[in-house]
Amino acid sequence: MDIAAIADALGAATPVSRWRMEVTEHGGATLVNDAYNANPESMRAALATLGALARDRRSIAVLAHMAELGEDGRAEHERVGELAARTGVSHLVVVGEEAEGIAVGAERAAGEGRWRGETVRVPDAEAAASAVRERMRAGDVVIVKGSRVAALERVIDLITKGDVQ
Repeated sequence: MDIAAIADALGAATPVSRWRMEVTEHGGATLVNDAYNANPESMRAALATLGALARDRRSIAVLAHMAELGEDGRAEHERVGELAARTGVSHLVVVGEEAEGIAVGAERAAGEGRWRGETVRVPDAEAAASAVRERMRAGDVVIVKGSRVAALERVIDLITKGDVQ
């Protein structure tokens, strides 16, 4: 295909399902709802996307646990937290006790001087939305990612019900 045809096809592309990299704007901030599901590979991809979209802007990652990882679950969550820190997120909102490893990984990176961001632990989607609304400013980029059981798809809707501070 020639480049013009490729550009036209990509420009006309629409999401196949809800909550997969849905991008919206609110109060000057870019919100990315990728709450359809999560596994280590998709978490890495989401964090890479957040870094690419944010570039020199502040970024907020709202991450919940990755279900059904078995005995590697804790280590995989910690790796995601370390990666979030390495990508330089400004604020990491960790949703639910099952995602504690994400906070641990990020805080380990902070303790080693590799990250200066903030980690916030919250119990559920409502508290996550509140935490983001307290921190979000115009120009920020926010991504929401977790397994379906965490019900993070509601976070973006809850954030957009009020104004950015």
